[in-house]
Amino acid sequence: MIHCADCLHCKTFWGVMPVTPKGYKEFRVRCDKGRWLTSWGSVKTFSHHTVLNRQMESCDDYSAMSEGGSPEEIQTDHAAFLKDLQFNLPVTKQLREVV
Repeated sequence: MIHCADCLHCKTFWGVMPVTPKGYKEFRVRCDKGRWLTSWGSVKTFSHHTVLNRQMESCDDYSAMSEGGSPEEIQTDHAAFLKDLQFNLPVTKQLREVV
């Protein structure tokens, strides 16, 4: 399984969603290569604090941020990177007021 949070194409942005309180933007993530699509073909985004839940079986555009040299280093770096993300990502939605 590929963790999208470990991919270079997983990008963050401030966006307005239908459930975002009026006058606020929410910190969200999207796939820069357009791999996350809804059944209607529009770009799907996720709340920043839930990005670790996003996984795919395979992806032609996957480029890991945690890559080391040897296969053993790659596995260790990947696990350490994801563990670090788990502790550093917020546990709730991040909102900011639109000025």
